[in-house]
Amino acid sequence: MIKRSLSILAIFLLVFTASVSAAKLPNSPSGSGEGKKNQQSILKLKKDDIGKNYKSDEKVRVIVEMKEAPAIEIASKEGKLFKQLSKSKKQQLKSEKLANQKKLKNKVKEKKIAFKELESFTTVVNGFSGEIQYGEIKKVEAMPEVAEVHIANEYERPVEKPDMIYSKELVQAQEAWREYGYKGEGMVIGIIDTGIDPSHRDMVLNDDNKAELSESEVKGMKKSSHLLGNYFTPKVPYGYNYMDENEEILDLGEGASMHGMHVAGTAGANGDEEHGGIKGVAPEAQLLALKVFGNDPAMKTTWGDIYIKAIDDAIILGADVLNMSLGSTAGFVSEDDPEQQAVSRAVDNGILMSISAGNSAHFGNGFANPSASNPDIGVSGSPGVAYDSVQVASVENNFMDLDAVTFNINGQEGKAPFMSASSVHPNALKEKTYDLVAAGIGSPEELAKVDVKGKFALIERGTLSFIDKAKNAQAAGAAGVIIFNNADGYISMQTDASITIPQLFMLKSDGAKLKTAITAGEKVKVSFNGDKTKSANPEAGKMSAFSSWGVAPNLDFKPEITAPGGQIYSTLNNDEYGMMSGTSMAAPHVSGGSALVLERVDKDFKLTGHARTNLAKNLMMNTSRPVKDQGVVNKALGWENPYSPRRQGAGVMQLHSALSTPAVVTEAFTKEAKVAMKEVGNTFAFSLKVENFSNKAVKYDVKGNIQTDYAIQGQLGYSAHQLEAQEIKDASIKINNKDTNKITVPAKKSVTFEVKVDISKAKVLGDDLETLVDINKVFPNGYFVEGFVT
Repeated sequence: MIKRSLSILAIFLLVFTASVSAAKLPNSPSGSGEGKKNQQSILKLKKDDIGKNYKSDEKVRVIVEMKEAPAIEIASKEGKLFKQLSKSKKQQLKSEKLANQKKLKNKVKEKKIAFKELESFTTVVNGFSGEIQYGEIKKVEAMPEVAEVHIANEYERPVEKPDMIYSKELVQAQEAWREYGYKGEGMVIGIIDTGIDPSHRDMVLNDDNKAELSESEVKGMKKSSHLLGNYFTPKVPYGYNYMDENEEILDLGEGASMHGMHVAGTAGANGDEEHGGIKGVAPEAQLLALKVFGNDPAMKTTWGDIYIKAIDDAIILGADVLNMSLGSTAGFVSEDDPEQQAVSRAVDNGILMSISAGNSAHFGNGFANPSASNPDIGVSGSPGVAYDSVQVASVENNFMDLDAVTFNINGQEGKAPFMSASSVHPNALKEKTYDLVAAGIGSPEELAKVDVKGKFALIERGTLSFIDKAKNAQAAGAAGVIIFNNADGYISMQTDASITIPQLFMLKSDGAKLKTAITAGEKVKVSFNGDKTKSANPEAGKMSAFSSWGVAPNLDFKPEITAPGGQIYSTLNNDEYGMMSGTSMAAPHVSGGSALVLERVDKDFKLTGHARTNLAKNLMMNTSRPVKDQGVVNKALGWENPYSPRRQGAGVMQLHSALSTPAVVTEAFTKEAKVAMKEVGNTFAFSLKVENFSNKAVKYDVKGNIQTDYAIQGQLGYSAHQLEAQEIKDASIKINNKDTNKITVPAKKSVTFEVKVDISKAKVLGDDLETLVDINKVFPNGYFVEGFVT
């Protein structure tokens, strides 16, 4: 990726909690977010300028975008959701655009340009995709009907593997259900992913009559809009496999991750928790199975035009929320990019887009910590970097539901949680009980010294790779391998298709206990009886190490919000369950939460278009809970800094608070609950507007903090691969020229106040952890000034 020099960059989040509860909310907050269209990007990046150098005769996959506006823009200009257009109007728009596309395709043929047609879309993007020789693109682009020909983006298949019950507590889902009764009734969430199993026991509605999409309605839209998918169940009323072009919506094949099914369960499963099922965040919402990855294991990618086709159909079907737990690392921001156009147009029409931030941590992750001379470490993924999306970061879950092995030490039984990595799960073995043998670190020499044939080998983490340890045990005849940690916590082990025995991971404490018993000469057996156990997550409350940092390449603020994504238990195919980690697991929490918040917006404000989605987004961001930094230095020195907003956005989504807040606070110009000042000088200011839409006055004690990255000896962070925040000393943040300010907003009124920041004398902690030094000496090429106004 291209890195750039930077000066001082300012990022602030607006997190407010009012001192009164909400009354009836009859009035709509003003503003439609139009200010964003006037923002000037510091950096204009276009993928084509830095991409692959194609040969003239090389075939490439492209999206041909027509100049004629897509159908969704007609609805948005009329102030309607696309689904509110009449059936005849939708048919008319689609027919007109397809007819014009056909005329253009005929012109392409007449010019003897070889073009293999693939997808066609009319709703969110007006255009079609296909394969063409690279050298012919300019000929097509020169035609008067064509706006642009885009090289289609290619996206990797999600890689999370099964590793939720407790994650709902972190986002206040149960409180929202109990007090407000919002459970997603009448809401439709599109899951753009690897597929859904509609027959899973948790994929149900309590009352099919409250469903937004009935079987007859779906079949009617299928006929009138020429949709290729099918109706499946009241819970999953529509699904289609866009990659394989068939109706198989399950994620199948060798090594299938069931990623989409896991995502779907987090967003909207509706199981019986007392009998082993799970509930997602919006259990009464309907789910669209928009499968964009095929079932051919050799095809590990999908394409941007496949995404667009799925979004196109979701809008026709009336989706309220679209979840995209996928994307590419370090995405570029381009308003001309078809996928980002699709995101913006969907949001402008009232559809909230929840997109994962990515699992790439930060620039340079896996090597040395980033240099303090280049603190621009953002790698947020595309298409989530699109301005209008809600990009979601990941925080660790509090607890984990794990498989449990029963161990027997000389007749004394106990249980220990484990995580399974290989394709062979121990619960599926014919034999249930095995001898356990200690085999050091799993080298061939150590395994040769003990008899592991038909037994499970207990191996300590370290020196060799997980794959080598498992392969060595397998070669020695072991029936399975248990690798225990040499540090606290769990990790997801690497595995390989050649490993055909169970490959399990265990906590350090449990593994050490078993090793001690074996070393002492005691007989140890392990049994796999399908048991489960609840285990505290050692990383609970921390931002997930893998969660991708912002900002976007054009310095827009990303990500916007955080949700649980580390160690999430959810649904898999065939009535099964499993644990996965990733921002892919965080995004569906926000998708489900957005459905609940949109229920409130629809009931109390009756907004449409961009105003609808923007209010829901602002309500969630305003009421999020910033997560305190738990880095080594922060904990050792007793600091109370939040994690960087570039890492957590506004903080962890709090649904009860989002449904009860009587007011919304936004930057006065953009109408957003975030402030991205981009490049600033030593002093800068911005204005915030608090809008009270309740029948009572609300009071706030407004204050703010100023922070930046912690750096020592020229690198960000103190410990390897652990970046931290620190307070900027000798800097000031004033609220209406005061350190703190009490602000009262009368009922149904708004108040604007100014925030001024002065960093002209800014200092940070020096390498000795005691002396304050000039911030410019630590960050010679500039730094981020960031914080929260609360």
